[in-house]
Amino acid sequence: MKQLITSLSTLLAATSVHAAQLDVPESYDTITAAIAASAPGDVIRVGPGIWTETLDFRGKAITIESTSGAETTWITGVPNRSCVLFMAGEPTTAVLDGFTISGGDGMPYQGTTVGAGIYIFGDSNPTVRNCIVRDNQAQFGAGVHIALSSPSFESCTFTGNVSDSNGAAVRIHDNSFPSFVDCTFLNNHTNDFGGAIAYGNDSTGAHINCQFDGNTAD
Repeated sequence: MKQLITSLSTLLAATSVHAAQLDVPESYDTITAAIAASAPGDVIRVGPGIWTETLDFRGKAITIESTSGAETTWITGVPNRSCVLFMAGEPTTAVLDGFTISGGDGMPYQGTTVGAGIYIFGDSNPTVRNCIVRDNQAQFGAGVHIALSSPSFESCTFTGNVSDSNGAAVRIHDNSFPSFVDCTFLNNHTNDFGGAIAYGNDSTGAHINCQFDGNTAD
Protein backbone atom coordinates (compact mmCIF):
# COMPACT_ATOMS: atom_id res chain seq x y z
CA MET A 1 0.00 0.00 0.00
CA LYS A 2 2.84 2.39 0.89
CA GLN A 3 4.44 1.76 -2.50
CA LEU A 4 1.11 2.47 -4.24
CA ILE A 5 0.67 5.78 -2.39
CA THR A 6 4.24 6.78 -3.22
CA SER A 7 3.69 5.97 -6.90
CA LEU A 8 0.47 8.02 -7.03
CA SER A 9 2.16 10.95 -5.32
CA THR A 10 4.99 10.83 -7.83
CA LEU A 11 2.52 10.77 -10.73
CA LEU A 12 0.55 13.74 -9.38
CA ALA A 13 3.73 15.70 -8.77
CA ALA A 14 4.92 15.00 -12.32
CA THR A 15 1.56 16.15 -13.72
CA SER A 16 1.64 19.41 -11.78
CA VAL A 17 5.21 20.11 -12.91
CA HIS A 18 4.24 19.83 -16.57
CA ALA A 19 1.25 22.22 -16.30
CA ALA A 20 2.22 25.89 -16.44
CA GLN A 21 0.64 29.34 -16.68
CA LEU A 22 1.96 31.55 -19.47
CA ASP A 23 1.11 35.25 -19.22
CA VAL A 24 0.67 37.59 -22.18
CA PRO A 25 2.08 40.24 -22.38
CA GLU A 26 3.98 39.91 -19.09
CA SER A 27 6.05 36.88 -20.12
CA TYR A 28 5.35 36.70 -23.87
CA ASP A 29 4.85 39.59 -26.26
CA THR A 30 2.27 37.75 -28.37
CA ILE A 31 -0.24 34.97 -27.92
CA THR A 32 1.42 33.13 -30.80
CA ALA A 33 4.73 33.10 -28.93
CA ALA A 34 3.02 31.69 -25.85
CA ILE A 35 1.37 28.96 -27.91
CA ALA A 36 4.73 27.98 -29.36
CA ALA A 37 6.20 27.68 -25.85
CA SER A 38 3.23 25.82 -24.37
CA ALA A 39 2.81 22.15 -23.54
CA PRO A 40 -0.38 20.08 -23.12
CA GLY A 41 -2.32 21.17 -20.06
CA ASP A 42 -0.84 24.66 -19.95
CA VAL A 43 -2.98 27.77 -19.52
CA ILE A 44 -2.21 30.94 -21.48
CA ARG A 45 -3.70 34.03 -19.82
CA VAL A 46 -4.07 37.07 -22.04
CA GLY A 47 -4.42 40.65 -20.87
CA PRO A 48 -6.89 43.15 -22.36
CA GLY A 49 -6.23 44.82 -25.69
CA ILE A 50 -6.47 44.26 -29.42
CA TRP A 51 -4.30 41.37 -30.52
CA THR A 52 -3.69 41.35 -34.27
CA GLU A 53 -2.56 37.82 -34.97
CA THR A 54 -3.90 34.40 -35.93
CA LEU A 55 -4.24 32.00 -33.02
CA ASP A 56 -3.27 28.55 -34.27
CA PHE A 57 -3.67 25.97 -31.51
CA ARG A 58 -1.33 23.60 -33.39
CA GLY A 59 -3.15 20.53 -32.11
CA LYS A 60 -2.32 21.31 -28.48
CA ALA A 61 -4.60 20.57 -25.53
CA ILE A 62 -4.11 24.00 -23.99
CA THR A 63 -6.39 26.70 -22.62
CA ILE A 64 -6.17 30.27 -23.92
CA GLU A 65 -8.22 32.60 -21.72
CA SER A 66 -8.58 36.33 -21.30
CA THR A 67 -8.08 37.92 -17.91
CA SER A 68 -10.73 40.61 -18.42
CA GLY A 69 -13.35 39.04 -20.69
CA ALA A 70 -14.43 39.33 -24.30
CA GLU A 71 -15.53 42.96 -24.18
CA THR A 72 -11.98 44.18 -23.61
CA THR A 73 -9.90 41.45 -25.27
CA TRP A 74 -10.04 41.25 -29.07
CA ILE A 75 -8.45 38.96 -31.62
CA THR A 76 -8.35 40.62 -35.05
CA GLY A 77 -7.10 38.79 -38.08
CA VAL A 78 -4.10 39.16 -40.32
CA PRO A 79 -4.36 39.16 -44.14
CA ASN A 80 -5.49 35.91 -45.78
CA ARG A 81 -6.02 34.08 -42.49
CA SER A 82 -8.77 33.41 -40.00
CA CYS A 83 -8.55 34.91 -36.53
CA VAL A 84 -8.48 31.47 -34.85
CA LEU A 85 -7.46 28.10 -36.29
CA PHE A 86 -8.26 24.61 -35.04
CA MET A 87 -7.09 22.27 -37.79
CA ALA A 88 -4.71 19.77 -36.27
CA GLY A 89 -7.02 17.40 -34.43
CA GLU A 90 -7.43 19.48 -31.28
CA PRO A 91 -9.28 17.64 -28.47
CA THR A 92 -12.10 18.95 -26.29
CA THR A 93 -9.46 20.09 -23.81
CA ALA A 94 -8.25 22.70 -26.30
CA VAL A 95 -10.17 25.68 -24.91
CA LEU A 96 -10.64 29.27 -26.09
CA ASP A 97 -12.31 31.40 -23.41
CA GLY A 98 -13.33 35.05 -23.27
CA PHE A 99 -12.40 36.86 -26.52
CA THR A 100 -14.05 38.99 -29.17
CA ILE A 101 -13.11 37.54 -32.56
CA SER A 102 -13.46 39.92 -35.49
CA GLY A 103 -12.04 40.98 -38.84
CA GLY A 104 -10.35 37.87 -40.22
CA ASP A 105 -10.05 37.14 -43.94
CA GLY A 106 -10.79 33.41 -43.75
CA MET A 107 -9.17 30.28 -45.12
CA PRO A 108 -9.36 28.59 -48.54
CA TYR A 109 -11.75 25.63 -48.65
CA GLN A 110 -12.97 23.84 -51.77
CA GLY A 111 -12.34 26.85 -53.97
CA THR A 112 -13.97 29.37 -51.63
CA THR A 113 -13.03 31.47 -48.62
CA VAL A 114 -14.53 30.43 -45.28
CA GLY A 115 -14.39 30.98 -41.54
CA ALA A 116 -13.09 34.52 -41.21
CA GLY A 117 -13.56 34.38 -37.45
CA ILE A 118 -12.84 30.75 -36.55
CA TYR A 119 -11.83 27.92 -38.88
CA ILE A 120 -12.28 24.36 -37.55
CA PHE A 121 -11.22 21.43 -39.70
CA GLY A 122 -9.87 17.90 -39.70
CA ASP A 123 -11.27 16.01 -36.69
CA SER A 124 -10.79 18.99 -34.40
CA ASN A 125 -13.14 19.12 -31.42
CA PRO A 126 -12.20 22.18 -29.33
CA THR A 127 -14.26 24.00 -26.72
CA VAL A 128 -15.05 27.69 -27.30
CA ARG A 129 -16.73 29.54 -24.46
CA ASN A 130 -17.65 33.10 -23.46
CA CYS A 131 -16.59 34.48 -26.85
CA ILE A 132 -18.13 37.11 -29.14
CA VAL A 133 -17.76 36.33 -32.85
CA ARG A 134 -18.69 39.51 -34.64
CA ASP A 135 -18.47 41.50 -37.87
CA ASN A 136 -16.64 38.90 -39.93
CA GLN A 137 -17.09 38.52 -43.70
CA ALA A 138 -16.40 35.54 -45.96
CA GLN A 139 -17.94 33.67 -48.87
CA PHE A 140 -19.20 30.87 -46.58
CA GLY A 141 -19.44 30.60 -42.80
CA ALA A 142 -18.23 34.11 -42.07
CA GLY A 143 -18.20 33.79 -38.29
CA VAL A 144 -17.25 30.13 -37.96
CA HIS A 145 -16.67 27.38 -40.51
CA ILE A 146 -16.71 23.76 -39.30
CA ALA A 147 -15.77 20.76 -41.45
CA LEU A 148 -15.09 17.17 -40.41
CA SER A 149 -15.16 18.27 -36.76
CA SER A 150 -17.39 18.39 -33.68
CA PRO A 151 -16.54 21.39 -31.51
CA SER A 152 -18.52 22.73 -28.54
CA PHE A 153 -19.62 26.34 -28.10
CA GLU A 154 -20.75 27.54 -24.68
CA SER A 155 -22.18 30.98 -23.83
CA CYS A 156 -21.01 32.55 -27.08
CA THR A 157 -22.55 35.39 -29.11
CA PHE A 158 -22.51 35.53 -32.91
CA THR A 159 -23.47 38.94 -34.28
CA GLY A 160 -23.07 41.06 -37.39
CA ASN A 161 -21.41 38.38 -39.50
CA VAL A 162 -22.04 38.54 -43.26
CA SER A 163 -21.52 35.84 -45.89
CA ASP A 164 -21.96 35.91 -49.65
CA SER A 165 -23.25 32.36 -49.58
CA ASN A 166 -24.71 30.16 -46.85
CA GLY A 167 -24.02 30.25 -43.13
CA ALA A 168 -23.44 33.85 -42.07
CA ALA A 169 -22.71 33.12 -38.41
CA VAL A 170 -21.81 29.41 -38.67
CA ARG A 171 -21.49 26.94 -41.53
CA ILE A 172 -21.32 23.25 -40.62
CA HIS A 173 -20.16 20.87 -43.33
CA ASP A 174 -18.85 17.40 -44.13
CA ASN A 175 -19.91 15.08 -41.30
CA SER A 176 -19.63 17.60 -38.48
CA PHE A 177 -21.62 17.42 -35.25
CA PRO A 178 -21.09 20.53 -33.09
CA SER A 179 -23.01 21.62 -30.01
CA PHE A 180 -24.16 25.10 -29.00
CA VAL A 181 -25.23 25.73 -25.41
CA ASP A 182 -26.54 29.09 -24.13
CA CYS A 183 -25.48 30.84 -27.33
CA THR A 184 -26.99 33.90 -29.02
CA PHE A 185 -27.26 34.49 -32.78
CA LEU A 186 -28.07 38.13 -33.47
CA ASN A 187 -28.33 40.17 -36.71
CA ASN A 188 -26.25 37.96 -38.99
CA HIS A 189 -26.92 38.12 -42.74
CA THR A 190 -26.27 35.95 -45.79
CA ASN A 191 -27.03 36.49 -49.44
CA ASP A 192 -27.95 32.80 -49.71
CA PHE A 193 -29.49 30.69 -46.89
CA GLY A 194 -28.75 30.14 -43.22
CA GLY A 195 -28.58 33.63 -41.76
CA ALA A 196 -27.59 32.12 -38.42
CA ILE A 197 -26.54 28.52 -39.17
CA ALA A 198 -26.27 26.44 -42.34
CA TYR A 199 -25.86 22.66 -42.27
CA GLY A 200 -24.68 20.56 -45.19
CA ASN A 201 -23.17 17.24 -46.30
CA ASP A 202 -24.40 14.87 -43.59
CA SER A 203 -23.94 17.26 -40.68
CA THR A 204 -26.18 18.04 -37.74
CA GLY A 205 -25.83 19.52 -34.28
CA ALA A 206 -27.37 20.36 -30.92
CA HIS A 207 -28.71 23.79 -29.97
CA ILE A 208 -29.52 23.93 -26.27
CA ASN A 209 -31.06 27.05 -24.75
CA CYS A 210 -29.94 29.21 -27.68
CA GLN A 211 -31.52 32.46 -28.86
CA PHE A 212 -31.98 33.57 -32.47
CA ASP A 213 -33.04 37.11 -33.39
CA GLY A 214 -32.73 39.36 -36.43
CA ASN A 215 -30.85 36.88 -38.63
CA THR A 216 -31.67 37.28 -42.33
CA ALA A 217 -31.14 35.52 -45.65
CA ASP A 218 -31.83 36.75 -49.18
